[in-house]
Amino acid sequence: MIPKSKSCGDIVEAVAEAKVKRVWWGVVENGKERTSISGNSNVIDSDDDGGAQDIIFTLEESDSEDYSALEEESVGTAAMSVYTQEGIAVARRIWGHFWSPEYKHFRTQGKTAETIGDWNGYTVWAYLIGLEAIFEAEKSAPGMFRTEIQEALLGMEQHWSPDHGAYCAWVYFKGNGDIYIDDNAQIAILLLLAHRLLPAPVGFPYRSYLERASQVVSFCLTGWDKANGGGIRWHVSTEGPPWTDRNACSTSLTAVAALELASVLRDGGVSNTDKQVRELVDWGRECVDWVWGELVSGNGNGNGLVLDGLVQKQKGGPWVREGPTYTYNTGHTITALVLLYDLLLPGDPYAPTIRLRASSLVISSIDRTKGLYDKTVPNLQQRYWWDNSFFVHLLVEGLVVWGMRFGSEDNFLWRQVRGEIQRQMDYVITYLRDKDDGLYWRNFRLYTISIEHLRVYIALTGDVERQPKFDAAEMRQDDQSMALPVAQRALVKTLLGCGGAGRSLCIAGRVL
Repeated sequence: MIPKSKSCGDIVEAVAEAKVKRVWWGVVENGKERTSISGNSNVIDSDDDGGAQDIIFTLEESDSEDYSALEEESVGTAAMSVYTQEGIAVARRIWGHFWSPEYKHFRTQGKTAETIGDWNGYTVWAYLIGLEAIFEAEKSAPGMFRTEIQEALLGMEQHWSPDHGAYCAWVYFKGNGDIYIDDNAQIAILLLLAHRLLPAPVGFPYRSYLERASQVVSFCLTGWDKANGGGIRWHVSTEGPPWTDRNACSTSLTAVAALELASVLRDGGVSNTDKQVRELVDWGRECVDWVWGELVSGNGNGNGLVLDGLVQKQKGGPWVREGPTYTYNTGHTITALVLLYDLLLPGDPYAPTIRLRASSLVISSIDRTKGLYDKTVPNLQQRYWWDNSFFVHLLVEGLVVWGMRFGSEDNFLWRQVRGEIQRQMDYVITYLRDKDDGLYWRNFRLYTISIEHLRVYIALTGDVERQPKFDAAEMRQDDQSMALPVAQRALVKTLLGCGGAGRSLCIAGRVL
C-alpha cells in the first residue's frame, strides 16, 4: 500500500465521503432540463410524449465547497453556468500566467513540455490551444477578452512562413519547414471564429481574418495524398514517416476548416450553390468519407470510434492502421459531419448517412466499455475519458455541436450526452484543478500525474493495486529536473493542460 500523505489527506477523505451520493431532482419540460448546479444523469427514462418528467441527477465526486469557491471567482453574472464561469476564470489565468508582453508570445519561466528556446516560448500547437480557450471565453462574455485576443493573434504571426503560406511549429526563420497541417487547420478554424467575433484587424500583415483563413485552408488541402488513396498528410515534409502519415487529426480538422469557411461564406451572403462554396463542401465530404472508410468502419476493432491514422513504419513500407482511439479524433470528426450535413443541398440522398454516422460516433463516445474511456479502471462507474484535456476539448465540442443541431430531434440521446459531459466536467474541476492557483493538470488518468493524485485515484475507484505511470509532460523539463528520476521532478502547469480545460468548460457551459 502507498503511505498516506498529509498534503493530500483532506482530498482523500473528501473523495471517500463522496462515495455517498448526493442527489438533486431536476425536471424536463418539453425536452429541456432545468437544474440548479451539477449532476450526473447516467440513467434517464424516456417518455414518448415529450411532457414533463422527473430525472435523478447524482454528483458522485464533487465537493460543494469547490463550487462555492468557483462562484466567488466568477464574472459576477448569475445567468452563466458554473462551467462557463470557471472557463472564463481559466482564460484570465492563462493570460496572466503564460502571456509575455515582452516576447508577445505565450511562455513559461522554466522549461516544460512544448516549450522551445532559451526564453521557453510555446510551440504553435500549445499557443493556439491556449488562445482557443480565450476565444471561447470571449464567446461567452463578448468584449471581455477582445484586446488580449487581438494581441495574441498578432503575436502568432511570428510563426508565419511566407515560403509555405502557413504557420510553423516554432517561430519562423528562413528555412524553417517544420509545419504541421493539423496545426494549421486549427489555426484556420480560429481565424474564422475571429472573423465572426472581432472587428477587422488593424496593423496586421493581412487585411481580414477571412482572407488569412482562406489562405491557410488552401494550404491544408495541398496535403491530400492522392497517390496513396487520399487522406491529409500530417506534415509538409515528404521524407517519409511519420511526416507523411495520413492522420485523422489532419484530415478531419482540414474538413472542419474547409466546411467552416464554406459556412462563413454562406452566412456572409454567398449562395450555397456558389462554385467556391460547393468546392469546399466537396473537400469536406471527401475528407470525412476517407476517415470513415479507413479509420472507422475499416478499422476492424469493433469500437465504432476513429483510429489515429494510416502510417508506415518505414518509407515505402505498407500502410497500416494505428491506434489508439484518442478523444479528439472522434470529436472533430463529429463536428465535421454535422457541418457537412448542414451544407448539403436540399434533397441530397447522402444526408441520412451523414447524420447516422455522426450519431453512431456520439453513442460510442459515451459508452464506458469502449476505447475513449480508461478501460483499465475496474469500476465501470468510475471510468472517465482516458487521455488529456488538450484532446478532450475537441470531443466536448463535437458532442455539443451535435446536440445543438440534433438534440431536439433525438432528445433521449441528447440528455444522456449532456449528463456525460456534465459528469466529465465535474471530474475536471474536482480532480484536475489545483486549488492553490486555479490552473489545471493535463492528464485525465490521475495515476499519471503524481503520487498524491494516485492516492486520490485509489480512494475514488477502489483500485488498490494500481501503480503510478508518471507522464513526464506534467513535470519540469529543465536540465536539472531531467537528471532526476521522473517521480522526483517538480510538477508544473502547462498551457496545453490549462487551455484544454478552459475551452472544454466554456463549451460545456453552453448546454449545461
